[in-house]
Amino acid sequence: MGSLAVRALLWGGLTADLRLYRTLWPGRLSAALRLAGDLILGRPPFYELSEIGGPRPFSATGGAIGLRGVLARRFHGLGKVLTNLELRALAFSDLGLVFADPLRRSIEGPPRLGMGLGGGLRLLWGKTFLVRADYGVSPTDGTTGFYLDLGHVF
Repeated sequence: MGSLAVRALLWGGLTADLRLYRTLWPGRLSAALRLAGDLILGRPPFYELSEIGGPRPFSATGGAIGLRGVLARRFHGLGKVLTNLELRALAFSDLGLVFADPLRRSIEGPPRLGMGLGGGLRLLWGKTFLVRADYGVSPTDGTTGFYLDLGHVF
């Protein structure tokens, strides 16, 4: 007769998110920057390894609000750093680093770099309703993506 071992998934994380906005041409053009970082401690479930946590978690490693042009949930790791730079109404660039184990408790390989570049259109209806259409290309992965969503990425 065998025994059943149950391993608890005890984990937690630290998240930092900085967002900066600057109007360049009133009513026409603004610059927006997001810097986000995430560190997971413990043994999280696998699906958490591609997200940046906080009150509104999002996939940092690809997709419509992470690295546009990179496939959603492409990279997984205990540590993630993401930056998005947008000239809203013109273009965007996204850059992210994913560390398998930033505290070096195991040898998992070097950090993975993901990058997305692209442009999009914004349709503003009234003062708050925004429809966003973005097309992103990833020079690091050779993938593309088209995203149609409501609201800005951040």
